[in-house]
Amino acid sequence: PVTFNKIVMYESQLIYTDQRRVVLQCTMYSEDKSLIHAILWAEFIYIDIKTGRPKKHEEEIQSLLDKIIVNNNGNEKVEDLDFDKTVKQITKDFRKVKK
Repeated sequence: PVTFNKIVMYESQLIYTDQRRVVLQCTMYSEDKSLIHAILWAEFIYIDIKTGRPKKHEEEIQSLLDKIIVNNNGNEKVEDLDFDKTVKQITKDFRKVKK
């Protein structure tokens, strides 16, 4: 657990994008990055403020998102993402680095 006033480190990555949404992965570490405290996936839907309905990203935004996304070759669908599998892989890789 993370106690009150504890300093933590966050790492965030864009792991999925399509024309209307993005999925962000955040990992919270101890200050010295020796322990993973939490992993979060958050899905964001692009909404037109005037209509309150989902809207396609403008070309400039989509171009930027396509440049910063990690771990997606463009063929993966959001439905194919597996949070539990990803957590297992992150913790496995983390243990290897610590050794």
